[in-house]
Amino acid sequence: MLYPGLSGIAYCLLMGWLLKQFRLLEKPVRYFCLIPLVAGLFDYLENISIIVMIRSYPVISGFQAGMANFFTVTKSMVSALFFIILIFGITLFLFKKLLSLLR
Repeated sequence: MLYPGLSGIAYCLLMGWLLKQFRLLEKPVRYFCLIPLVAGLFDYLENISIIVMIRSYPVISGFQAGMANFFTVTKSMVSALFFIILIFGITLFLFKKLLSLLR
C-alpha cells in the first residue's frame, strides 16, 4: 500500500513546483499542495475500510459499507479537484511560456 502515499507526495511536489513558477508559494494558495496528500489519506482510509469489510464477510454492516462509500467518494472528489487545479495551472504555465517566446 505504498502507492497512495507516494502519489500524494509526488503530486504535492508537482503542485509546489507549479506554484513556484507563478511565485505563489508565499501566499495562502500554497495550501493547494496539501490536496493530493488529503486524497492519499482518503485512499488509505478507503483501502482499510475495504479490508475490514473483507475480513468481516459475510456479516457486513451498513455502517461499514457507508464509511467505505464515503471514503471512496471523498477521495474521488478531492482527486478531481486537484486535477482540475493542476490542468488549469499547467495551461496557464504553458500560455505564459508561449507568450514569453513570442516576445
